[in-house]
Amino acid sequence: MSNEQLPKKIDPLKLINHEVSLTGTINLEDMTRLNACIEGGDPLVQADLSFYRDGQRFRVIEGSCSAKVSLVCQRCLEPTDVSLDAEFALAVVTDDEWAKKLPKRYDALILEESPILLAEVVEDELLLCLPSVPKHTHECDIANLDFENPKLETEAKPNPFEVLAELKKK
Repeated sequence: MSNEQLPKKIDPLKLINHEVSLTGTINLEDMTRLNACIEGGDPLVQADLSFYRDGQRFRVIEGSCSAKVSLVCQRCLEPTDVSLDAEFALAVVTDDEWAKKLPKRYDALILEESPILLAEVVEDELLLCLPSVPKHTHECDIANLDFENPKLETEAKPNPFEVLAELKKK
């Protein structure tokens, strides 16, 4: 893939009408929602996008994207590197009614305004690739983890029958 920086904003309808293909990178820092979920990663996201009309005249954005990010392993709580790879086919529509009529092979991209932020489109696809439980590919060495065993602190509670025992003695 190319290291050429992709534009921040695109007009998808114009790109579809001209059947444009884009290949390049997007800055990871432009993806605020994804950044909130990760610990870090490669600063560049690779993307390859094609804009066209299919045989049924649907306006389509088809592509793939990949990113290398660091997540917290849920076994050992140490960072682990994860590859996020997404392939997608989006049909550009103007409202929910059109979205309901799409063939199953397309996800809807409802175009409310144009131009749109390209990073948001790619970010949506990468968010769907995040593992629900990130973990190392190898077994974590949890034997070396320092788990704290909480000591149960028992307070000396007064025995409610102590008073009766004292009365009995008298």
